[in-house]
Amino acid sequence: MRAHVLPLLLFGSAVVQAPAQLLAGRNDSVLAQVIVFVLGVGGYTGAIYYLGRFGERGTSTTQFVSTELTRVRAEMTTGFAAAEVRWRTFDAFVASFADHRATTERWHGRIDTTLDMHARRLDTLEADRDREYYRAQVAG
Repeated sequence: MRAHVLPLLLFGSAVVQAPAQLLAGRNDSVLAQVIVFVLGVGGYTGAIYYLGRFGERGTSTTQFVSTELTRVRAEMTTGFAAAEVRWRTFDAFVASFADHRATTERWHGRIDTTLDMHARRLDTLEADRDREYYRAQVAG
């Protein structure tokens, strides 16, 4: 704002005195030139000031967006890291479950083999007992 006010302070007396001198009948071309110069400088100063504000606003917006993108990227990285940890834990659980299932299946297989062996042994003992019983019946 200082850049906008400075030319008005420097040439303010000419701007204030110009209408009074024109009404008094003094029609100096120098005064008109000073007024035109002051108004031109004021216009240019105002335009430069507003262009500067516009540029600063653009720079500020760019910095804000860049900061927000950096923050969002950091949050997403943290979130994905946490999700990766959870997936690794889940994968470890699934692998552990698969190992446990394989161990259980092997145990069931050993139990089934042992039960089949005992069943065959019982069948053999029953067959031997039945043969002995029939021989004792026939012989006796």
